[in-house]
Amino acid sequence: MPYNALSGTGKSLVSVVWSAAYRDKVTTTFQQASKTGMNVARTWAFGDGGYRPLQSSPGVYNEDMFRGLDFVISEAKKNGLYVILSLVNNFEDLGGRKQYVQWARDRGQKLNTDDEFYTNAVVKQYYKNHVKVNKVSNVPSPFASLHHLGIAWF
Repeated sequence: MPYNALSGTGKSLVSVVWSAAYRDKVTTTFQQASKTGMNVARTWAFGDGGYRPLQSSPGVYNEDMFRGLDFVISEAKKNGLYVILSLVNNFEDLGGRKQYVQWARDRGQKLNTDDEFYTNAVVKQYYKNHVKVNKVSNVPSPFASLHHLGIAWF
């Protein structure tokens, strides 16, 4: 089956639904996408440090943002969409690899550049721990059903 990807830049679907008041936008978007034949959606599964983060520090998560991610994945499934989850970005927006490096620096690691995200054992472990998260909030965990929905993580 071919994949017709629905993707975008700008605000993450998860950041829009941190409050239940905005969730109808995700539902409408996925319903419209499905009607036009789209079957793949990409969203962010990160937000590192900063304002309304998913992860405020290594291993410390914001339950409201997790509920938003749960909701996005649940709505995708209802509308027959597969999900690509972006787990970190390469830019400063929403933290990204720079935030992981800063967290390691804050804990005494001597790091010269943000590129050490790829090589420093402490930073790599922070990221691996994020990828392994199996969080369960008040709705079914998105990670529990990724075997069906997730076609890619990056």
